[in-house]
Amino acid sequence: MSSWSNASRPSVTTGSISRRARSTAPATETDEVTHMEFVVHKQEKRLLDLEFTGESRTVLQLLKERILEDDKVETSTVIQDHPVLDEPRLVIRTGEGRRPETALKNAAKQLRGDLDNFEDELLDDLE
Repeated sequence: MSSWSNASRPSVTTGSISRRARSTAPATETDEVTHMEFVVHKQEKRLLDLEFTGESRTVLQLLKERILEDDKVETSTVIQDHPVLDEPRLVIRTGEGRRPETALKNAAKQLRGDLDNFEDELLDDLE
């Protein structure tokens, strides 16, 4: 159980990240879609604090590193008080001229492209 009480939690928001099978064909309705659920703990002009439900730190660490490549991001960190009992949180603080949501979206798109390229290269090497 997270250290956050249910009373202090804003509504649960579901984000989706689509992952298509390796193909040059356009996306279809049958393509695999993975959903990541997250809870918004705090959302301000320059601060975003999200708790990801059912996710490991691994993807969030990759995302954090991509976020930190943005020169308008002051800090991005993954917090998980207890590795079994608590869900990981991603906290982003930006400087002037960048909203944390924008930094997160940009980083997610870049990471998705990196992972697609990695998958293509790996499958090519295995053939």
